[in-house]
Amino acid sequence: MTASGTSDISWAVVENGLDFLGHAVEEMAKSPADNKYAAIHLFGAIEVLIKARLIREHWTLACKNVDAATLSGFKAGDVPTVDAMQGLKRLESNVGITISKQQAQNVDAVRRLRNRVAHFAVVAIDPVATKTELARGLDFVVWFLEKQILPDAPAGEADLIRDALSEIASVLGEIKAFVAERLATLKSELDASDLLLVCPRCSQACLTVPDGTKCLFCWWSPDDPEAAAAEYVVGVLNLSSYEVIKDGGEWPVTECPECEVQAFVEGAAVVDGEVKRLSAPDSDPDFVCFNCGFHCSHGYIDRCSSCGMWTTSEFGMCPDCIHNLVSRD
Repeated sequence: MTASGTSDISWAVVENGLDFLGHAVEEMAKSPADNKYAAIHLFGAIEVLIKARLIREHWTLACKNVDAATLSGFKAGDVPTVDAMQGLKRLESNVGITISKQQAQNVDAVRRLRNRVAHFAVVAIDPVATKTELARGLDFVVWFLEKQILPDAPAGEADLIRDALSEIASVLGEIKAFVAERLATLKSELDASDLLLVCPRCSQACLTVPDGTKCLFCWWSPDDPEAAAAEYVVGVLNLSSYEVIKDGGEWPVTECPECEVQAFVEGAAVVDGEVKRLSAPDSDPDFVCFNCGFHCSHGYIDRCSSCGMWTTSEFGMCPDCIHNLVSRD
């Protein structure tokens, strides 16, 4: 029995999550895979399992508004509950579970995939990109079931969890083998690329920017460079415009000093050989334009002393401000 006296609810929720998970694994194992419903069911499983772990600690932790929640309403299913990302934060802050940045990003990747297929009526969903994003979700589920759900599970539930882990291992192994084989096939193209970024759709370091944004792994090739830059910031740098603005920060997509298109990303994760160089406090961030492909380090670029836009001018002012200054004289 949990401290909150709701162990029956907790394990009912676990079984619900395993049911969602079973459907997701079945859909991934089909030939061809039904990735649309796999994404919906996998994220459903992740969200439900996170709530189950919160309920094990105390049922109120799964409630969106803790102060307004009642146990009777919660048992009746009438109380709004947290979403997956909120649940992860509560697991860290209230339960003391360490959630790595990568684990949170894996959950968020499946959330964004679910949103694309469920809320935006995406018909031509790319099977290659989807497969790799689903694998990220399965990686999280394996860790979460093994470390957070299985240890205190009653015998019956423990058997169900072990069965689920066995099924996941089979599907996950096939996906990882596919990824390794495809990367080996692309090796010569990847080696010949001047600039590689991590793709926000498939999470592979196969995104080329010069000569048009295109992923060699999943063939993602966006028509709108501004939208591509924004998706990269959300999917790879794991930033949201709402959070950045709320915290008083600056959205890292600005006007490119070369082509003047709003697709210039600060802090891009440039792949250098086998190492993905991420922006860090003790290193210069990288800048990449998703329109013209211009890229540089922080040492090559500066803020215009007049308007604040990025500029490569040696005079410390952008061409427009220099022109305006000369015109006034």
